[in-house]
Parts: sequence; structure tokens; C-alpha cells
Amino acid sequence: MDASQRTKDNTLQAKLSSLQTVLENERQKNCRLAKNLDTYRQLVENLNDIIYATDSNAVITYINPNVETVSGYRPDELIGHSFVEFVYPENLAERNESFKNVLQGIAEPTEYRFMTKSGKIKWVRTSARPIFQKGNTTGVQGVLVDITERKKAEEVLKISEEKYRQLVENAKDAIIVVQDQKIAFANPVAEETAGIVPDCLQGNTIWDFIHPDDQQYLRQCYKQRMASQIETSSVMCRLVTNNGDIRYTDLKAVSITWDNRSAILCIIKDITLQKKLEDRLQNAHKLESIGILAGCIAHNFNNLLMGIQRNLSPALRAFKPYHSIYSNLLSIEKLVPSGSKLTSQLLAYARGGRYRIKNVNLNSIILEVGNTLAATRKDITVSYNLNKNLMLTEADKGHMEQMLFNLLINAADAMPKGGDIIIKTTNVNLPITKFNQLWAAQNEYIRLDVVDNGSGMDQTTCKRIFEPFFTTKQMGRGTGLGLASVYGIVKSHRGHIEVRSKPCKGTTFSVYLPAIPNTDTEIQTKTKDKSIPDEIKAEAGTKPGGTVVLVVDEEEIILEVTAVILQELGYEVIMANEGHQAIKLYQKYKNKISLVVLDIVMPHVSGEQVFHALSAINPAVKVILISGYDKQERSAAMLSRGCLGFLKKPFYVPTLEQTLQKAFSKLEA
Repeated sequence: MDASQRTKDNTLQAKLSSLQTVLENERQKNCRLAKNLDTYRQLVENLNDIIYATDSNAVITYINPNVETVSGYRPDELIGHSFVEFVYPENLAERNESFKNVLQGIAEPTEYRFMTKSGKIKWVRTSARPIFQKGNTTGVQGVLVDITERKKAEEVLKISEEKYRQLVENAKDAIIVVQDQKIAFANPVAEETAGIVPDCLQGNTIWDFIHPDDQQYLRQCYKQRMASQIETSSVMCRLVTNNGDIRYTDLKAVSITWDNRSAILCIIKDITLQKKLEDRLQNAHKLESIGILAGCIAHNFNNLLMGIQRNLSPALRAFKPYHSIYSNLLSIEKLVPSGSKLTSQLLAYARGGRYRIKNVNLNSIILEVGNTLAATRKDITVSYNLNKNLMLTEADKGHMEQMLFNLLINAADAMPKGGDIIIKTTNVNLPITKFNQLWAAQNEYIRLDVVDNGSGMDQTTCKRIFEPFFTTKQMGRGTGLGLASVYGIVKSHRGHIEVRSKPCKGTTFSVYLPAIPNTDTEIQTKTKDKSIPDEIKAEAGTKPGGTVVLVVDEEEIILEVTAVILQELGYEVIMANEGHQAIKLYQKYKNKISLVVLDIVMPHVSGEQVFHALSAINPAVKVILISGYDKQERSAAMLSRGCLGFLKKPFYVPTLEQTLQKAFSKLEA
């Protein structure tokens, strides 16, 4: 082989060797590429999310295997199909629009629903971008994420938020959130209550709408609540609207967290109308209490008129009609009916009073009211256990009288056959959280206890006892407003009332009123001790052999006047000033006594009880009733059971004589 041929062979061998090297390098490169592609393929196919690609007509050209986990379809069941075949119909229009936007380079994440192989509906979120080849858009590639569970949670949250939003916005009470003493949130009712246009309440301080006289208490309560010194509180306060109107409200407050900071949630109930109604009720019951007082005055005044009449009758008989003194005495006698008429007008008279706050010693009011009730309800015994060093309270004296009257009347009504009422007063020191109310910020209180030994109440009744129009009395016997009025008076004086009772065990009402130091001199708490004589005042009449009449009345003057009149009319008289004495006397002289003149209202043993006892001794007992202040239904009931007549004090000789004649004519008949 010549030299040229060898050169050619060497050159060819070198090129072949170089080509082999290039091929080996390419092979190694392809191996690395294949390995990378396999890695990328595994990465894509093992992603939890769905990777997909479509052509420009929305036909799926690639989708990773994870799609089967989400949709139930295998990749080969989807590739070659348009994605619109799987989109939920209601989302199809917006999905087509979104696909067009992606082709135009507007890539924004979107959410839509699609149908799974089993027919279920799922929510997905997609992020896509266009595919470019040689400057042209050839399709879309993107990622799908299953957000079905998140959507469900959002829907539940949305429903819950909607419910609470509707509750808050449609609540009848004002709801506000106070943070840093400013209103951070207010519902529409709060804006209406404040009297300003919507969206203008937030940002104002709460003090902009609180009445100046109530701000001191509320500021103290606000500080204590922010310091977590008190629990949920209920406060009666006044709001001043944007136009200056005053609205009475019941405010309940509770500590909350608002925007990760401490705040107070306030629920405000507008009770302006209720307050006006309560004022009317209080006025009505005040008139009723005045009526009781008037009845007591009328009762005692009638007794005085009877004494005047007693002395006039013999004086008129001592002078001849033509004597000058006779005409004077006759003029006096004519004035007695005028006095009786005045007592009737007094019973019908009542008027309201202004609300005046003063420093009041409750003991003095208790004695006045208690003695008045004792004089009116003779079957009730009122006793006192009053603290001689009782602190004062700021109150309206008339309202305190009304409160006490209503409590005592309620106690008396619980003892229809008579009983005992004990009134106690004490100074007490209580923790500020005792009543969970605004005025509980102070410690010093006056405690008033009204205790009776009446029929008592069960717990169900106790829970409703202060509700307006709730009553346990028979139809027509009570309005159910007495204790509701007491509750309103106590609350309006920044106080608290409690009731403890058991059936057949009596009832105790406890009233707490804020106290202030008492610098006045000690008020006497002694009451009149009415002793009852054990012996009979008189047993003989002036005309032996005449008809015997038993006169029963607690008042000495009535006994004497009635005895004198009866004796002058020719009757023999036996007198008793107490029910038990009357029963004993009738038992002793039942064969001689032809008639009983019986007072209806007496202490310890009432006229009605005496009548029943006498009827048990002698079913044919003959009784004439007398009273200066009587409940009409009481006398009517006794008359229907056999009593022969009724005399209203003061009565006169002709009236008494006519009544006796009618009674004895019935006996003869």
C-alpha cells in the first residue's frame, strides 16, 4: 500500500473515531435527558394537584394520573375530549369566557364546578397560562386543585354568618360593641335608638349618648368591667338621642374580644314605653294607697262623730224646743251628717304627686304605714323590729309609702283569716357583685323585711310574682299590678327585691335600698300597745226585764254610745270589746240574748269569725252588723247568711231604732 493510501486510511479512521465519540456523547446526553424526563414525568404524575394541557380548541392533550383520584376518570378517558364536556352546566358560560381570556394572555385564577365520573359535583381552582410555539398560541396548560372541602366549609361559615347577621340586624334591641370607650359596631336598631342616620354611630364615644346624670355610675361600671371585676351586668339608664329626646333603656353588658382586643358587647332594650306605663301604674297604686289611708281616717272620724252624737242626744232631750240652746244643739246635730258625708268624699278623694328625692328615714315611713294598715285591718297584727340606727336612703317618700302599702296589703291578703306581719329593718354591707347591677358598685344598703305567716307560695309562683298582671287571686279580687309596682319602685330607686316563700310556711319580701349615713336624731320605734281588758265593761241594762242586746265593738266610745242609745230605747245591754269575749258572753247568756249588734272589723277575731262562732252555738242567732269602713262584699256575704241588717257609722237614734224594729219584726214573723 502506497503512502497516499495509508494517509487516506488514517484520515478516515480519525473521522470514524471522532464520529463514534460524538455518537457516544449524544447517547449519554439522550440517556441523561431520558432520565430527566422520567424524573419530571414521575414528579408531574405524582403531584396531588392535576396538571393538564389543551390545544387551542380546549381539547385535552395531556392530564396527569392524579385526575382519577379527584374525578374518577383515567387520563386516557379524558385525553382527546373537550373539557367543556365535564364542566357543570351553570359554570360553562363563564368557563368558556375564562378560557378565551387565557388564550389572550389574561391569566387569572378561577374557580368552577365539574362533574365527576360518578355524577358528583366538585369544586376546583385552576391557574392556567397559554402555550406558545414559534410565536403562536397553540393551547393552554395549567394546574387544577380540588377545593371542594374548602367550599363546603366556606358555605357553612357563610350560612352561619348570615344567620348571625340577620339576627343582629333584625334584633328588636340595640346591639353595640364598645372598644376604647368608642362605638366599634352598631346594628340598625342602635342607630334608630340614638336617633341618627345609618353608619354615623360608629366612631362616636358611648358617653355622647348617655344622660349626664347616669354617666358617673356607667363610667365606674365600665372601668370595673374592663378590669374584669364584675360579671354580666344589667343596668337601667337613660340615653339622649341626637335630637335631645330622653329614652329609658335596660342595658346588659358582657366582656368580649373584638379584633383581637378587649371590648364590651352591649344589648340595649328601649323601655321608654314600659317606663311610662310603670309610672301610670305607680300613680294608680299610689291612689289606691291613699284610699287606704283615707279609709283609716274615715273610720276614726266616724267614731268621733258617734261620740258627738252620744252627747247630743241626751242634751237635746234636756231642753225644750223653744229654748235657745236647743236650736244650737240641733244645729250641731245637723252638722254630724255633713261630717259623715265628708268622710265619704274623703274615701273617693285621691290625687298624684311629683317625684321628689330626699334623704328618707325608712323607719318613720314604716311606722306610719304599718299603723294605718293595723287600724284598717283589725284582723291583722303588725309588729316591728326596727334598727334604731338605721341609715338613710335617697328616695321619694310617696313612692316608699306606696311600696310599703303594697307589700303589707299583699301580706294581709295572704292571711284572709287574720295573722301577724313582722317588719324588720337592718343595715347591711354587701359585696359589689351581689346583685350584678350598676348600683351594686356600692356596699352599704338598707334591708327591709316584710314577713307574714300566710298561705305562702311555691317556687313557680315566686318566679312570676313580679310580672305585671300575674295574680293568684280570684277573678275581680286583684289586678296583678301591686307587686309589679313594688318591683318598679325598688328598681327606680337603684335597689333590689327578693322573695322567699314556701306553701303554708308564709312569705318574706326583702328590699335592699342604697344607704347614706344618718345624721338625724334617733327616731322612736315604739308603737301603741293596745291591751284588751279581760273583764266585761258592763252587763246590766237600765230596764230589767227588757230585751237583751249584746253589743260587740273594739272602740270604747262606740260601745258607750250604742249602750246609751239602746238603754234609752228600753233594751238591756251586755257589752264586749273583743271577739273572744263576745263568744264567751253569748255562750253564757245565749238563752237571754235576743239580738247581737256586731262590728265587722276587729283585731284578732274578726266580726265574720265571731258570727260563725255564734252561729255554731245557736244557728238561729240574730245579728245586726255595724261598720264605719267596710268592704261591701263582706257585709253582703254575712247578710246573705242570716244577718238582719247593716248600720253604717255614725248612726243616729232614729236610724238605730228603725233597724231594731225591722229586725224584731222579722223575728216575730
